[in-house]
Amino acid sequence: GRRFPNIENTYNSETKVSHIKLQSLENIDKDENLLATLTEKHQKPGACIIAVGAGNPQDMDLKSWHSVDVDIIGSITRLCRSLDVHYISLLSSTDATHKPDPISKEEFTDYKDKRLGWWNMISLYMRMKGLSEKAVLTNLTPTGSILDQHAVLGSRLHVSIMQPFNIVTETSRYGWFDSLLFKILPLVDPWLPEKYRSIPVRVLARFMEIDAREIVRSLDAQSSGITTYFLSYEDFAAYAEYVENLKKAECEADPKEESNQEESNQEESNQEE
Repeated sequence: GRRFPNIENTYNSETKVSHIKLQSLENIDKDENLLATLTEKHQKPGACIIAVGAGNPQDMDLKSWHSVDVDIIGSITRLCRSLDVHYISLLSSTDATHKPDPISKEEFTDYKDKRLGWWNMISLYMRMKGLSEKAVLTNLTPTGSILDQHAVLGSRLHVSIMQPFNIVTETSRYGWFDSLLFKILPLVDPWLPEKYRSIPVRVLARFMEIDAREIVRSLDAQSSGITTYFLSYEDFAAYAEYVENLKKAECEADPKEESNQEESNQEESNQEE
């Protein structure tokens, strides 16, 4: 799966974070103990953010990759719907195949117990991301139909599909490839089409958090059906620009704020090191 830093470092000291450790995410929607825990009055979620994905699919066989990026995502979506959340988001990718063909039995057989390698992984990547999106969209309703968006009576659900291209983290999580890529991206980003430009992981994470909070807050209690939005670099960059302009305005209004901001950035940098 994905590797993340200590989650407490992402939030401020006033935010309560509850850790739930599971041995496996497979068939998570059938875990009655987990469902009971999540439906307790004081911690029933209103939003579900799905960021599950294979960390190194090139080192996996096709079935294992499919299990993580499709089967588990479908199971998490069913769990979220059983909790009656009003917001679900999925971390996907730019150019995910719109109408992907399912992986055939022959393909599973061809790659059985066989490391995919970089070439096969890259050739299948956009299709697999499309299948990840389909795993969410087809598990929102009892009929499993993307088009049947009013099948869940009384539902009012917003779905955000996040489609970044390259996500830049503070440290290299996956070895030499990340290290090399992160050095190249600042040089090539200005020359790339906008949707293929990289986005810092903290900007993306903050965007996903705010998207969830604001959508849940604004939903009409009388509304019904399912609304789906696909969000890309343009949306993430607009948020980053807004935050930057807000910081500049605050610093201009109060010169002390600029000094405080520099100190805050330095402290954050020291923590990351």
